[in-house]
Amino acid sequence: MREFIDIIVVDDSREICRLIQDSFERENNTRLTAVYTAADAIKALKEQKFDVALLDINLPDYDGRDLLRDLHKEYPDLLCAMITGEDSPRSAVKALQEGAFGYFTKPFVLEEVVHDVKNAVEKRNLIRQLKVSRARVIQQEKMAIIGQLAAGVAHEVNNPVGFINSNLTTLKKYFGRLREFVTAQDAALQQHSSSDTVNELRKKLKIDYILADIADLIDESQDGAERIKKIVEDLKLFSRQDSGQTEMADINEVMASALNIAWNELKYKCTVNKELGKLPLTICSSQKLSQVFINILVNGAHAIAKNGEINITTAQRQNEIIVTISDSGCGMSKEVAAKIFDPFFTTKEAGKGTGLGMSVAAEIIKAHSGRIEVDSTPGRGTTFTIIIPVRE
Repeated sequence: MREFIDIIVVDDSREICRLIQDSFERENNTRLTAVYTAADAIKALKEQKFDVALLDINLPDYDGRDLLRDLHKEYPDLLCAMITGEDSPRSAVKALQEGAFGYFTKPFVLEEVVHDVKNAVEKRNLIRQLKVSRARVIQQEKMAIIGQLAAGVAHEVNNPVGFINSNLTTLKKYFGRLREFVTAQDAALQQHSSSDTVNELRKKLKIDYILADIADLIDESQDGAERIKKIVEDLKLFSRQDSGQTEMADINEVMASALNIAWNELKYKCTVNKELGKLPLTICSSQKLSQVFINILVNGAHAIAKNGEINITTAQRQNEIIVTISDSGCGMSKEVAAKIFDPFFTTKEAGKGTGLGMSVAAEIIKAHSGRIEVDSTPGRGTTFTIIIPVRE
């Protein structure tokens, strides 16, 4: 199915509208709507989606520059250009600063207007495709991390499931003994027999021990169930398709979630030391930042042969949040460290890594208007420093 470029022209000159309309009607994939006031334009935009708006500066009911600014805020995906008799560089610069892709002065060459409009639409479509591709790459890298961590996460879930099942088996046995004791106690009371028989049975069935142990078994099982719930929730949050939305979040909580997911990769190789400062809430994508932290933590674990350390610190410095993650692993040469954020660069064996993890991490931090730095010494370890601005 052919995709049309829908264009709205806002100009109080019917002659200008007709000329522009005639020019675009020669194109097979354009549809043009002409209106003569800003009020009509606003109404039309509410009723129909347009790709391009060509706005006259001097409208009878509105300043075209104000309309440009309003439309840019209300419809950020709408491509706007000015059509005007004002041949003023200053006016043109201001229009471009307000988000216009073009500034056409009357009398203009209609072929150039058509050419520039089509070019602007093509560029916008290309940017859309790049955003979709970038989101797909980030999601694929995220799923690669999940695949890498899957065995560890399964182990983390199996541990509490194991002792919950064990506790439930014991509780079932305890319940049988309690039921036997209560039945015997009822019978003894009905027969008015000596309490010695009941006391002997109480000892034989270890009723006092059972009553004390039941509370511990229940507490342990509840703790295990909460651990499972937290691991599953963190994994679900991390693995879901990113919506692009941001929210107010505590970076310390994001780090805790990342540690929870990556824990099985860390606990057998290293001690994790945390020094988390008090941080303000900031607008961010906690899902994407978690991806960055997990990637660095897992890479740090892989760099450690055994009995190493990973040190995590967070702090606020003026209007920035500083996160450092250091490992005592094998480190990197200056040449390798210089390439660490390049797409598809990896020091791992073939099939062991995508080479996109740190590249994606750098893109995510850049999208947060932040920066990520690496400092590494062969044989002594690596430190990643992440700096993001506080956004309220």
